[in-house]
Amino acid sequence: MVFKNLEVFKSALIKFFILGFAITGVTGLSHVSADAADDDYKIKSLSYEEYLEQTKKEDAVKGLESTGKQILEKDIKRNSLVNKSMVSSAQNVNYQVIEGDFSSLGEEKTYHIDIDYTDIDTAAIALVKTGKSDVSITISDVSGELKNFYTYEGCPRLWYFIDKPSLNATVVSYTISVKAKSYDSDASGFRVMAGDKKDIESMISGMENAVWLEYYTEKKKNQFFTRYTPNREESWYRFTSSGTDVFTVLNDHPEIRFRICDVDTLYTWYDSNDSENGDAHRTNFCQSYNCAEKARITLTLGKDYYLVVYPVSTISAQPLVTDSMNITVGKPNMGREITTVYATTKLTVPSSTYSPVANIIVGDNGETIPKTAVIDWVERRNNPGALLSELPYWRVKYPGARAWLTSGECEMRINIGYTKDGTNNKNINGIWQISEKASSSASPLTVTPGIYMMYYYELGD
Repeated sequence: MVFKNLEVFKSALIKFFILGFAITGVTGLSHVSADAADDDYKIKSLSYEEYLEQTKKEDAVKGLESTGKQILEKDIKRNSLVNKSMVSSAQNVNYQVIEGDFSSLGEEKTYHIDIDYTDIDTAAIALVKTGKSDVSITISDVSGELKNFYTYEGCPRLWYFIDKPSLNATVVSYTISVKAKSYDSDASGFRVMAGDKKDIESMISGMENAVWLEYYTEKKKNQFFTRYTPNREESWYRFTSSGTDVFTVLNDHPEIRFRICDVDTLYTWYDSNDSENGDAHRTNFCQSYNCAEKARITLTLGKDYYLVVYPVSTISAQPLVTDSMNITVGKPNMGREITTVYATTKLTVPSSTYSPVANIIVGDNGETIPKTAVIDWVERRNNPGALLSELPYWRVKYPGARAWLTSGECEMRINIGYTKDGTNNKNINGIWQISEKASSSASPLTVTPGIYMMYYYELGD
């Protein structure tokens, strides 16, 4: 198998020495083994030399082979050894990692960590829901609770900053309690990281922090909000393909790209940064965002893949770019808009029958109205204005329609019908036709007819 992104394996070795199961000091790198934790999960560190020696012995006994893309970690619950792939570009970072999972709803686990403030001004404690079970976390010091927060649908990565307690503060002890707010037996993992604020992006990035993306539908409106934008690192997600899916990454920075990787081999099946995928970069119809990376991609139905969001260049010198992204995989992520368009000719409206037809051209090849726009409802507009009692009836044809849609007496609106996630919605682009009938007391009236319409469209178009 050929790998398109060789940097993945080059960088794998780096976090080999960074993301151990838990590191108990932010100034000295260390790892935690299952045998280094007591019954209440009090973390005890091994020096790096001790860790290497222990790993060599375990490899010799168990016949395990260490490779450049795997790090052997022990779960602090005294589970057996597990192989974990580590991929990141992080360098010169040093933070603690606690990793675990739940076996039931409401299960609670408590850990004790020390943070050395000798060389840092602000500490960071981060929580990542790597499974499908929501997690709450409580952070306490000797004075009591400092912060309580929890993951929820669409927001599985959270963090909290703690300023240096005093000018001369050195090592400060904290108690971390995590609890299963919901429970999914298929995937219930979590990770807690603690270290220097400057390393916060590294703490929540990389394949080891991949989080699950639920299949997106407009009915559920289950968008994923990141609360940050990858700046120097990569933001990893995992999803199950439905065959052909729409990938939409709404963001504020033109540097953002995404790729799709095989979960087993890390082979890159798609990269929006490839020259042939230039149409994935969008800047129109992004609502409150500046940009969108968007593509329709066909993969193997029912197979899991990684979605990796990354910058092609550094965005900011800050430790974390706190501009949120909106990520969806599945059905198109839809926006809603209104517009009014008038005919270029006038109508003389009689009372005995409907007027001649006026054509109204909607759309401008995607300049101001999206090409994917589909109609929900239309209302009549006239210039100059007329009372409903003067023009009580009107009818309309959308582009391609064979039959007229006719209003009730004195009704302004005609519902054409929009179905969320539907495949038979009517595109608004094209030539509309409108005709009106006047009351006997007002006939004849001469007006320029128009339509005021509500439509939906694919974000990023």
